[in-house]
Amino acid sequence: MEFLKNVKNSIYNPKYYQELLNRPFSYSVKYFFKFSLIFSLLFVLIFSTFIFPKINRELKNFIAESVNNYPDELEVSVKNGSVSTNVEEPYFIKTPSSWKGEQQEGVNNFENLIVIDTKSEPDVGNLEKYNTASLITEKYIVYEAEDGKITIQPLEKFPNMVINEKNVNSFVERYSPYLKFIYIPLVFAFFIFAVFFLIFRLIYLFFAALFIWLIVNIKGVKIDYSKAYQMGMHLMTLPLILISLTSIKFPFAFTVVLLIAAAVNIKNISKEDAEPVANEVEIEPKNEYAQVVPGILSEK
Repeated sequence: MEFLKNVKNSIYNPKYYQELLNRPFSYSVKYFFKFSLIFSLLFVLIFSTFIFPKINRELKNFIAESVNNYPDELEVSVKNGSVSTNVEEPYFIKTPSSWKGEQQEGVNNFENLIVIDTKSEPDVGNLEKYNTASLITEKYIVYEAEDGKITIQPLEKFPNMVINEKNVNSFVERYSPYLKFIYIPLVFAFFIFAVFFLIFRLIYLFFAALFIWLIVNIKGVKIDYSKAYQMGMHLMTLPLILISLTSIKFPFAFTVVLLIAAAVNIKNISKEDAEPVANEVEIEPKNEYAQVVPGILSEK
């Protein structure tokens, strides 16, 4: 297949990059967008095959555990942005022991998952006081995000509702059958994300192409910036595949791999390769007889 051959050549083929200097810019644009589309489809296919089943299991376990751990006696009412309960406060909802056993960062570090105290102030110090991941006051929810930032969220935009064991079970029974359909928008979202991620690399290439141009000029070969950019659309093939499918993580990893690929692939480029190939002009042969006896030919 021609496309797979071009992918292979873009990863490593010095002769291919020599020939690329005399190919039109549109050739590389078509290659990159075709590569982006196919790569995105493969990424989503792999992700949906190996990751989505795990997400499905984790989501089902989370819902089941949340329902099982909901206190039988607790009823929480939200009305006009204010919270009230039917229990003595402060009311503590412990962090499930199974979550603590995972030894992960986040809510597992707290003794309590949720503390309800409608009489307390939405103060950050109360999170430490109650050793909780989140605190519900009369008009606010205070919680610590994954990045460690404390957020105070007002309840004024929350709809009026009553939360109790019966309502929670009813909600889960009603909507859990639809969980399987959540993968449709997720697959579409991941595909769009992958495509835009790759297209965004074209913006990044405006800067990376300067290094490619510099590497070529160090060899004494003069090329335009547009040709360096064109070569970059092919040179990005290796780092895109390598970084996306492996766990390589170090500062400027993508740029380092790109420049290594550039140095290896353009090592044979010479001044002759950078010279444009003259277009052959087809010249119609002259008809000597037409010049001598034009009248005879015109009559025929």
